[in-house]
Amino acid sequence: GRCAISAGNNNSTLMPALLREASKSTSQPLLVLITANVSLGIGLGPGAISICRPVIMAGLYSRPTSVDFGMVVNQLNVTEPYAKMYWQSLDLENLSPGDGLSAAIAPPYGVSISCNVWAMYCPRSKPCLNLINTTSVVATAAERDYLTFMFSMYNSPLPSMRQTTDFYHTDLKVTTLQFIPGPGNDEITCQVVKSLSWDWSYNIITAEPRVARKLPLPAGLQLPIQQTQAGPLVQAVDGCSSFESAVTYPEEHNISATRRLVWMLTANVTLNPPDQPKCWQRQTIKYTTKMFGEDFQDNVTDGDPSVHSLLHQALLPAPTSTAPAAPAADTTSAPGPLSQVYAVGFDYMRAALVLPPGAPDKQFEIENVMLHQLPQGPKIGSVQADSGYDGSVAQDVWTVLMWPVERDMTGASLTLSHVELVVPKPEFDYLQAKAQAAMSFAVQLAGVVGTAFASHVGCYLSARGSCPPVRL
Repeated sequence: GRCAISAGNNNSTLMPALLREASKSTSQPLLVLITANVSLGIGLGPGAISICRPVIMAGLYSRPTSVDFGMVVNQLNVTEPYAKMYWQSLDLENLSPGDGLSAAIAPPYGVSISCNVWAMYCPRSKPCLNLINTTSVVATAAERDYLTFMFSMYNSPLPSMRQTTDFYHTDLKVTTLQFIPGPGNDEITCQVVKSLSWDWSYNIITAEPRVARKLPLPAGLQLPIQQTQAGPLVQAVDGCSSFESAVTYPEEHNISATRRLVWMLTANVTLNPPDQPKCWQRQTIKYTTKMFGEDFQDNVTDGDPSVHSLLHQALLPAPTSTAPAAPAADTTSAPGPLSQVYAVGFDYMRAALVLPPGAPDKQFEIENVMLHQLPQGPKIGSVQADSGYDGSVAQDVWTVLMWPVERDMTGASLTLSHVELVVPKPEFDYLQAKAQAAMSFAVQLAGVVGTAFASHVGCYLSARGSCPPVRL
């Protein structure tokens, strides 16, 4: 049938028009004509605008028409059956990288790449981003350079160069990628790009603002884009099931081994919560992986918090398997998590996560997280009860050695940075006494290399300090 038309929209009429017309569940397309520069970001919370039909957002072909997203993400909920969005003859400005909510529907795309237009909350495992005669003003010059490099390698006549973009084939399912330099310096024009989620026709990539004042990147997870490496795959983790899915997703979906994985915590997580007592089973970390806790304040918006929860739960992966709970070790109970950092409770499980033999340094990094319910070592039963924490007892006494992660204890495959470890009080008392005597110290343990502590021991129990990385 014919399109419904909403004509002559400017900054004062666009929002009412979208709220009134785009929320109608129908297969009839809606053409939204934008005749002046508009803002579609600042002040909008997650899911503030529901898109329930095909919507074509069209600007003026005769002169630049800007849509300023204000470095805001997830405000357009594009998840309904008929929902689809097209952007035509528009400058898309102040595009932001995605956040933890975006990560729930991002795979196999990376939230660090702002040209994915994370203002749209739509699953990227199917067609989502349709651009026609547009300009995407990406968040940083580094991202522009990264995209230029990757697009060039994809089209290289040399097989060794094309290998850099193997993940474009295996993960993103790119079938066509044609681009040329220009029109301006340090800009490229994507003539045709087709992939799992992208359908672009003449989209300019630039880092220079067109109309809107360029805003700084939002606070939170910053993932530096390395020009010659595949962009990281960020996945949201808000419970035991989604945690397990994040671990198993790469192999199940044939994700390129060249990609770095990031598990972004968006809630407190326990491996075997009361409502899922057999959720977790032993998992092997085969990719270079980082666990990062999104700060609480990053989720505070002007929108209804129930919308955030609803959107976040709607598309999270379902649990893939179950496993019997491991027996608890004899150690103290953990207090509740602190107010500004998310927590992972390991349910006193040893080897909940496994790093393969020969894992390189920093194969698994943990940052900005509180870790509790930590077990003691597997031979704790043979350790004398009166051994005490004097630095010479068997390593199995020490929960700070992170027994939930099985690994070669003579290397540094596990790295902790800005992490709070909840440990038994006798263990903490010993570490605190050491810290009061010296700014840095080491605990000598048989068969363990690299167990060093620096600066502020309170980080490991209850005070969120600025600890340098601890290599375990």
